[in-house]
Amino acid sequence: MQDIDEHMQLSQVERQSHLALDEDCVERGGKSFYFRGLLAYYLDTTLPSGKRVHLCHACHNPRCSNPRHLYWGTPKENCQDRIDYHGGEMNVWERMVAKYGLEQARLMQAKKTSKRDSRWRGERRPSGVVANIGGSQPSAESSILSWAIDK
Repeated sequence: MQDIDEHMQLSQVERQSHLALDEDCVERGGKSFYFRGLLAYYLDTTLPSGKRVHLCHACHNPRCSNPRHLYWGTPKENCQDRIDYHGGEMNVWERMVAKYGLEQARLMQAKKTSKRDSRWRGERRPSGVVANIGGSQPSAESSILSWAIDK
């Protein structure tokens, strides 16, 4: 069994020599953290501890657990790989579109926006919550807030 520190002394090309990206991804779910043991077993290395060694996905599929698509890398290599593949950092909307597709992302965003708007306008209240208890008038802040949202 090779120590992970010795393995990380190899060049990136040598650490990626086992990759076979012509094979299909194997999506078993879970997070990359759970695939660390699988890769350590496959490459016959010790498990890395801390954040100095990352489990990198050469296939760019974070759910893939095919050990021939995974390799040990540095944080810098992992970040550079993401930038090269995605063309830079992605914002929340871009991640939603990449994950769910444009139409599904639009539907999800519309649903999220309508929930937020109805909550602010007081149209939907959780069960058991009574508005305007005791006949008190709404505060000036809530009146101004509802006016600003409607505009």
